[in-house]
Amino acid sequence: MPDEPQLDLSELSAEDSKALYRMRYRLDLWKWLIGTVGLTLLTSIVSWHFQTREVRLEEARFAHERELQRLEFEQKYLGEFLQFALVEDLASRLRFAHYFAAVSTNPELQAKWKAYYDDIATSVPQDEEATRIGGIDALTGRQITRIWVGAEADATMSDFRAYHVDKLGWADIGFHFYVALDGSVKLARPVGRTPAFVLNHNAGAIAIGVACDGWTVPDEDPAEGYTCILTPRQRETLQTQLAKHLSDHNLDPSVIGKRSDYRPVPDRLGSQISEMQDALLGARPRRPL
Repeated sequence: MPDEPQLDLSELSAEDSKALYRMRYRLDLWKWLIGTVGLTLLTSIVSWHFQTREVRLEEARFAHERELQRLEFEQKYLGEFLQFALVEDLASRLRFAHYFAAVSTNPELQAKWKAYYDDIATSVPQDEEATRIGGIDALTGRQITRIWVGAEADATMSDFRAYHVDKLGWADIGFHFYVALDGSVKLARPVGRTPAFVLNHNAGAIAIGVACDGWTVPDEDPAEGYTCILTPRQRETLQTQLAKHLSDHNLDPSVIGKRSDYRPVPDRLGSQISEMQDALLGARPRRPL
């Protein structure tokens, strides 16, 4: 391959040499201008990018700090509120727990608020001025006018919750209190909520379920003709509970009723509840004329 011919500048005329010189000068000038402008633009873009990023990071940091301060303030406020303002104010504590148990969407938090509510409800001194007339329910805005008693399976609160809440779709267990075979009392639905116990007769009611020996599955009925015989401890506890609720709400024993009296279900308790009514009526002090 033949070599390319080399340009011999000595062969150029003076005019051509000047033209070539001017061309080189302009080319170098353009190179310098383009390089300088390009470098300036690149530097500006990079600087703007970093400045924008710094501004956004600063805004995010500021927003995060404000949110952190807000959360710390809320935590401090709620902590002080619970520690000081609610120590003796049982009505506020009950309303506070009842509200958060109702509005919490997290099942775990809702269960904790319910447990807190139940814990407060069991520790309320009944001789306190705020609860002396009307009891716990007066603090939650419910006016109690009747007390229902119904036979239930000998099961755990988890079993009842699985049946009433998971299967039937209720908000909670249908009854408020549950008297176990050993006479212990379990708390189910918060007392401030209307029960799901006697259809069309739940308003203003306290619902008490009693465990029945031999009936162990809540969503299955016992054998036909089955009678729920209360244990001695159950009878003692139930009568004490009934007397307490009557006294708390200034009610007459006649407001006590069996669920089977108003629902098409078998009467499994027989005359046991009416016998308690008679005993309570006989033990009730006469009101001054």
